Amino acid sequence: MEHSGLLDKQLRLFIIAHKDDDVNSLALQASKFSGIDFKMALQQIQGYQIAKRKIPLWTEYEDTVFPPHISLEQCSSQTAAEYKLQVAMRITDNNIHKFADLTGGFAVDATVIARETEMLTYVETQEDLCRIVDNNLRVMGVRNFHVINAKCEDVIENLDYQDVILIDPARRDGYGRKVVSISDCSPDIGKLQNEIISKTRFLMVKLSPMLDISSALKVLNGVDEVHVVAIDNECKEVLIVMQKDVATRPKIICADISRNGKTAAKLEFYADDEKNLEYNIADYIGRFIYDPNSAIMKAGAFKTLSHLFPVHQLDVNTHVYTSDAFVENFPGRSFIVEDIFSFSKNSAKLLKKTVTAANVCVRNIPISVSQFRKRFYINEGGDSFLFVVDSLAQGKVILKCKRI
Repeated sequence: MEHSGLLDKQLRLFIIAHKDDDVNSLALQASKFSGIDFKMALQQIQGYQIAKRKIPLWTEYEDTVFPPHISLEQCSSQTAAEYKLQVAMRITDNNIHKFADLTGGFAVDATVIARETEMLTYVETQEDLCRIVDNNLRVMGVRNFHVINAKCEDVIENLDYQDVILIDPARRDGYGRKVVSISDCSPDIGKLQNEIISKTRFLMVKLSPMLDISSALKVLNGVDEVHVVAIDNECKEVLIVMQKDVATRPKIICADISRNGKTAAKLEFYADDEKNLEYNIADYIGRFIYDPNSAIMKAGAFKTLSHLFPVHQLDVNTHVYTSDAFVENFPGRSFIVEDIFSFSKNSAKLLKKTVTAANVCVRNIPISVSQFRKRFYINEGGDSFLFVVDSLAQGKVILKCKRI
C-alpha cells in the first residue's frame, strides 16, 4: 500500500493548536473555521485525548492519525499490549521473526509486538482502518510490515508460517450489541482454530473479560495458558495461548498490572487443582480482611488463595478473606477491621453514629450497594470501607474497615 500523508498541513496545525480543547465546546464553533474538515478535526482531537490516557505512545508522533471513537474504545490499551508482548517473547524464547494479527483493528497490539519482530502481517476488513494503520506504522518506525484489507478467513490459506498469530474476534453482533461466547463472536475461532494453528507455532486469542473460562476450554483445543489480565484492578481481557497438539493441562495466570506496566500481583494455578482443594473457612473474623484482585475473582482461584496464603475465606460463596496476622503480599486490597456490626435494622442507627460516608462492598448478600446505602443511611465517599458480607462464623455482618 503506497504511503501518503492522510491529513493536510492546515488540518494538522489546527489539530495541534486545539488538541487539549473541550471537544463539545469546539464543535459549536465550526462556523468560525473555514477550509477545515471539521468532522475529521474533531475526530482527531477526541482521539488524541483518549490516547493520552489509553495509548500514550501514539501521542508522541504528530503525524499519528486516530480512527473513529468506536475503534479506540475497542482497541487494547498500551499496557495490555505490552503484556501480550511479554507473553509472546517468553513463549518464543525471544525469537518472534514473523507475527500476524488477523483481526487488526487500530493495531495497538500489532504495533507494540511488531517492534520486536522482523515481519508484521496486519489483516483488517475496514479499508479506512487499513489506511490509518499503514500511516501510523510508518510514522512510528515500523518498517517491515504488510497491510492486508480482507477477512481473516480469506487470508489463512495463503499465509506464511508465523511464530505468533494474534486474533481478537469482534464481540458485537450485527446490531452493535455486545456478545461474549466464542461462537457468537466474529470470526468464530472455534471453527477456525485448527486451520490457524496449522500456520503458527503459537496462537494467542484475546477474548472478553465476561467470557466463561471453563466454557472456552471446552471449545478450544491445544490451550497451554489462560491469562486473566486486570489493569489497576479492573479485569480487561482474557488472553488464551494455544499450540498444536499440546497435551499438558492449561495453566491459568492471573495478572494485575498498574498503568505504568508494572505487574502488581501474579498468581498461577490449574483449574483441576482448584476444584480438588478443600475450602479453608474462617472460624471467626480476624483482625485483617482481604479483597482479592479482579483477575483472581474472574479466574475463580478462591480455594487456591487460602492454600497459598495464610488466610481463611469467610464462607464458601463469600470471596473475602481474613487473618489475625497481616499478610503483606496478598494479591488484592488489604484492610484492618475496626468494628463489626450485625446486618440488622437495629444496627442502622448505631452504624450511622459511627459512619456517615464510606466506600461499600457487598458480597454474598442479596442487596445492592445503593439499597444498602439507603437502608443504613450511608453516603458515598470518605476514608472508611464497609464490607457487607455473609460469614460462616458470625452470619451476615457489616465490617467497618480501614485500607492498609
